[in-house]
Amino acid sequence: MFYGYFYPLEQVIKKYITSDILTDIDERRNSMFVLHDLQSLNCSTENLSVCDQIPRANNINDAFGFLYVLEGSTLGGRMISKMLMKNIYIKLDQGNLNFFNGYKEETGNKWAHFLSVINHREDNGHTIVAKAVEAFDGLTQWMKKTL
Repeated sequence: MFYGYFYPLEQVIKKYITSDILTDIDERRNSMFVLHDLQSLNCSTENLSVCDQIPRANNINDAFGFLYVLEGSTLGGRMISKMLMKNIYIKLDQGNLNFFNGYKEETGNKWAHFLSVINHREDNGHTIVAKAVEAFDGLTQWMKKTL
């Protein structure tokens, strides 16, 4: 589900946010981690569904709203990976929880840097928040559809 929604959302974001705008954008979370994690767990990655109803972005601030959702999920993902490690036998060093493990020890620093960048945007409020809500709503709909 995460790959199917995050991958097309990342494609929209890449149209607007470059390294000139967010210096470490190319190092940021990547939906391809989901594919690698699935493969390391011997799960098939063929025929994964991809959402075709991604919200539209018309500018950089819209894309930052979408990126807020992806970046925020790195924080939640860290919590999910800790829960998974307590309940099932998955070793992080085997490389099969990269998606949920965010940026590992750098997750907090990357989140702080991201917030610093969006807080310095000319419109750092209404548009970004509205697009983040739209992306969250889209993710909710996608999850309902794919469950």
